[in-house]
Amino acid sequence: MSDLEFDLDALTRRLRKGPLATPGGTSVSLGSEAVEMMIPHRPPMRLVDGIDAFDPAGNWVVGHGFVRPEDPLLAGHFPGYPVYPGVLQLEMIGQVGLCLAWLALNGVPDPTRPAPPVDARVVRVHHAAFLDAVRPGDRVILAGERVVDDPLCGVIAGQVRRGDVVCSTCVLEVYFV
Repeated sequence: MSDLEFDLDALTRRLRKGPLATPGGTSVSLGSEAVEMMIPHRPPMRLVDGIDAFDPAGNWVVGHGFVRPEDPLLAGHFPGYPVYPGVLQLEMIGQVGLCLAWLALNGVPDPTRPAPPVDARVVRVHHAAFLDAVRPGDRVILAGERVVDDPLCGVIAGQVRRGDVVCSTCVLEVYFV
């Protein structure tokens, strides 16, 4: 296999079975200010509220987000049964993936040693599955794992979970600008 090849079928099956991140990482408590050091997004498009754990070798990260009941998107998606849009769940995974790339390069954020956010673009969605609804008021767990790392491109697998329930999964390919 080349550097950008991986077993997509095996990976997508693993994503659906349970938590993506494995024990043994570093527990951290990084809030929105630290997240904003790592990624260029700002509210209302910053969808990662914090980082809770990561593997210092840069293999995985676990963060969290909160689906705000007052988010205007929920009024129309869908009236009477608001569901957080799947494309925004993919965006959450992409953003936690950017945090993973930043942490792998820089370690735990230090305000006295700022580093620029990671500049990357999603170029391909290899897989996406929406398995359970994410609803207003849900606090979701966002997990990302590095599948392929190359100086030019990378592949991240990710999950949005509500507790132990896997709500969505995806595999994204990114180009580092």
